[in-house]
Amino acid sequence: MKPSEVITADAQKDGLDPKQVLLATSIAVKKGGQILHHGNTTLVLEKIDDKHFATHLFTQDAPIPLSRALIMFFRKLEKSGIHIIYGDASGTMLNLLKRIAQKVGAPIKDSDRRGYTWMIKL
Repeated sequence: MKPSEVITADAQKDGLDPKQVLLATSIAVKKGGQILHHGNTTLVLEKIDDKHFATHLFTQDAPIPLSRALIMFFRKLEKSGIHIIYGDASGTMLNLLKRIAQKVGAPIKDSDRRGYTWMIKL
C-alpha cells in the first residue's frame, strides 16, 4: 500500500474523515514534517520546532510487520538529527512501542509536553 492508502484505511478504521486526515498530513509535511513508510505502516512526523517532532502512526500491518517497521523508523530517526519525538498512544500500541523502543536503546518516558502521553529522546 502507498502511504496515502495506509492513512486512508487507518482513518476509516478509526471513524475519521480520511480527506481531513490526508489534508492535515499534507499541511504537516509542508511545515517541515516528514513521512516515513515501510510495508503497510506510515509514520507522519509533525514539526514542533527544529529538533522536536510529534508522531502520528497509521498502519494496516499485523503486529510482526508493524514491529519491523517501527524498528526501521527508530533507526532512521536516530540518524536524522531529531532529538525528541512525542506521541499519544495507550494500551496495546503503547506496550508495543515501549518494547521496540527499549530494544533499540531509546526507552519511552512520560511526556514533558502537554497533549502527548509519551516521548523518546533519540
